[in-house]
Amino acid sequence: MTTETTTTLAPEQVLRAVRNFFMGSDSVHSAWLETESETHISFGTFRGNLAIAAFPDPLDEAPTRVRISTLREEGMVGRLVTYLRTRETVGQVAHENESGGRLDDREPEPGTSSADTIRVRVLLFGVYGEMNGARERHVSLPAGSRVADVVESLRETPGLELPEQPVVAVNQAYARLDLQLSEGDEVAFIPPVAGG
Repeated sequence: MTTETTTTLAPEQVLRAVRNFFMGSDSVHSAWLETESETHISFGTFRGNLAIAAFPDPLDEAPTRVRISTLREEGMVGRLVTYLRTRETVGQVAHENESGGRLDDREPEPGTSSADTIRVRVLLFGVYGEMNGARERHVSLPAGSRVADVVESLRETPGLELPEQPVVAVNQAYARLDLQLSEGDEVAFIPPVAGG
């Protein structure tokens, strides 16, 4: 699958943002860098791979044309495009260093997310925490994200297997996957209980 889009970001900003999406301090994606040049970057994942090229738009519709090609990672393409859009609108690329991480890697203060992103606290109880290697993590998502978006991002974690319809609580109340999340929400994943 190949997707093309345009952005107001410069090609080098696109590649820096893509690197941060996969490998930055806020990333929840399990990926490794395969190749990188001045015009493209590619990552491998446990399910497939993605290659991203950024180059000046020959039609001058926008400064940069972005081409994303993938094998078995179609679901991640939309999230990556959304991530690039948030970088475009909030100008965060200017605050990222050459290695792709944020200049300030400290935990953000509650309520300090931009209007285009939210940060939620994810709790993994029982076997989920054991599979993940940690019982808690923080996830940054585009504003307007739903519980299903957190589920999808966790599915990228190697070894963490979630059922088709996991039991989830948001702010200590059972929640549906289509519930919209807000800044600072606590999203808990509750494993199935065996017994009788």
